[in-house]
Amino acid sequence: MTISSISTNTLPSANTKLDKAHADLKKAAQGFESYFVDQMLKEMRKSIPKDDFLGDSDHQQEIFQDMSDQAVADNAAKTGSFGIANSLYQELSKSLPPNNPLPDTSTLTKAVVPGGNLGAVAVELTHPTSGAIAPAPIVAKDPKVIDR
Repeated sequence: MTISSISTNTLPSANTKLDKAHADLKKAAQGFESYFVDQMLKEMRKSIPKDDFLGDSDHQQEIFQDMSDQAVADNAAKTGSFGIANSLYQELSKSLPPNNPLPDTSTLTKAVVPGGNLGAVAVELTHPTSGAIAPAPIVAKDPKVIDR
């Protein structure tokens, strides 16, 4: 007997370039999943009888347990273990325009400055499909050539 996943939809991987709206949505969806899992763990712990064998009068064990639960919840959200963030992202991303990240400015390596002027140089890259403009920071190293 094999059990397969119900949905193949997943959050974009860490290597996938996202525009700001999609990146913010991904972060919010993971934050919600983390919060949900943390609350679920807290409620589950309430059903377990407390053991005062170690005499936890300073609530040290409780604080440690809360921190541990939060770490587990954050990891579950990052890895998509419960699939809540995936479902939220897939559903809510339908209301966003298509993912259209700005081009990688690291491909621009050199720009020649006419006349070797070392004054302020501004380079802007225009995205081929959206027309969005992204400034590319430039650092002057040579009077004739500027490396990024």
